[in-house]
Amino acid sequence: MEIPFGQNLPGRLCPPTYDACLRKQGLTAYVFGDGVPLLLLHGNGGSVCSFARLIPLLSRQYRVIVPDLPFHGNGPRADTDFFTDPQVAVRYVWQILDALEVQEFFAAGHSLGGMIALLVALSAKGKLVKGLMLLDSFVTYPERRPPDLLSMTAFDGDEETNRLIDDAMDDGRAVEWYKTFDASSRLNELSCPVLELIGEARPDTEEAYAAFLARSRSHVPPDFITRRLPRCGHFLIIEQPEAVAAEMLAFMGRINHDVCRRKDD
Repeated sequence: MEIPFGQNLPGRLCPPTYDACLRKQGLTAYVFGDGVPLLLLHGNGGSVCSFARLIPLLSRQYRVIVPDLPFHGNGPRADTDFFTDPQVAVRYVWQILDALEVQEFFAAGHSLGGMIALLVALSAKGKLVKGLMLLDSFVTYPERRPPDLLSMTAFDGDEETNRLIDDAMDDGRAVEWYKTFDASSRLNELSCPVLELIGEARPDTEEAYAAFLARSRSHVPPDFITRRLPRCGHFLIIEQPEAVAAEMLAFMGRINHDVCRRKDD
């Protein structure tokens, strides 16, 4: 897949030029900026292009690591169990982190990528996940879903935004396991703070989130923060990247500040 790094093409999501690229042994990831590592995982049908508007806002302060997941973008296309077993994606992410010698990091994911990031945080293998950010993702996939993805996308449906969202989506085979995903009972196993960002225009938000709270209120840790962002839907990373970045940077900044304060004490 030809990805338009560093270009400015109308109607296209063009990521900035990367500072490093990992493409070996069936692994694909791009690195932007320097600092504390921040893992970004795209959603179903996406690629590094999904974060084209977000990467420049985050890479000024963080070492942003963006894999292309299997069967997405330039990701590997060998293990078809990726479509039915979420642990294939989890192992793939850990292999990338090991190859990049990452010891501690923040993790974030949009949609399906948030589900994978959550599973990565739950399987931290002795590495330190400093904080987890779920970007319009699902801890429990809602039982009642909108009839199509478009109804979850743009707040105002303007033509330019819809073109960019179409550009972010690959027409490849869809992952199947997310439809039965439910990690609500495992939230209390997390050892890091969690920030959940939801596009308030998403039509399933109220019903699905209320049902989630009813089922799992006892499992939600005290440092699980939910923010609803106005004027965006499911693709908040494309519609409102500045607002998303501001919330993420504030969240990570508080955690870094608390760590420094504890070291001083």
